Amino acid sequence: TSRCSSAASDVYKRQVDGFEKVLAATAADDPLRMDVLYNLGFVRYLRGDHAYALTAQEQARAIAVRFGAEEAAAECTTRMAEILLRLGEFDRAVALAREAFERLGRIDAPLRHAEALNAVGDALAERGDLEESAAAYLRAMKLAERLPEHRDSNHAIGMANLGIVRRRQGRLADARKLLAEALPRLEQQRAEEAFAWALRELALVDVAEKRPAEALRRLDRALAIAESRDEAEVIVQVLAAKMEAYGATGRQAELMDTADQAGEAMRRTLRGLAETQGALARRQRARIHDLAMRTAVAAGSAERFFVFLERSRAGGLAEALANRQAIR
Repeated sequence: TSRCSSAASDVYKRQVDGFEKVLAATAADDPLRMDVLYNLGFVRYLRGDHAYALTAQEQARAIAVRFGAEEAAAECTTRMAEILLRLGEFDRAVALAREAFERLGRIDAPLRHAEALNAVGDALAERGDLEESAAAYLRAMKLAERLPEHRDSNHAIGMANLGIVRRRQGRLADARKLLAEALPRLEQQRAEEAFAWALRELALVDVAEKRPAEALRRLDRALAIAESRDEAEVIVQVLAAKMEAYGATGRQAELMDTADQAGEAMRRTLRGLAETQGALARRQRARIHDLAMRTAVAAGSAERFFVFLERSRAGGLAEALANRQAIR
């Protein structure tokens, strides 16, 4: 781990410790408790502790509802939908994202409306409802037009999200146009995580259009950003995309080395959090192992094949043991 990554981890730890101390000193009926729980849940979410984050947001929402703070309740509900996506509970995520948007229907808060619609789009996309997802993103972009002071950031996020959907639909020309237009806006807004995701997505368009060299340049930049922020989940996704780019060029040794890096990043993401593993993480891990094993076979490397096979089995065993403990 780089010094930047270690520094980021230290910052997160200090934030968590600070919020937990304030929470312990706050009375149950104090409205301040809602803000503390929301922020503590958000920081825990960034660190991958999804079960804790979900509980904190549920508690924050309950307080917001009790005090009639509809906008705050909607924001907590949106965060809950985002967490449930990571846990692979797509139907619940869609329902909560829509609930957040409906809550905001009683309030003149177009920025929150746009954010909630983006959450609806995210949930629908993960569930596979791509056209409905695209419609939600387009509505969010139109709402952003009412907010000159937020227009660039909201349009950029909407464009990037829509570009991701178009790539998944195979509409590569549309995807390239949207992502290419979103990237400079995201960079200008210093939305680093969103910028790294958009770089990854445009790189996947490059791979699909037989431009692996361009893809690898974009992915190297995305990886540097993700590593500087210690965003383990983004690191895994970028490395998985690099594996695809290496596969497209027949660079088998580099693909397998990247699989090793991705496996280590995945272990960091899931370490100590087996009971909260979500479908997204399991699916990504399976893709990494599958591509690595197929490449090892193609390269005639029995030793590397069995290493990746054992890792795949170990991941499945850990998941089974976690599920068994959850049932008990």
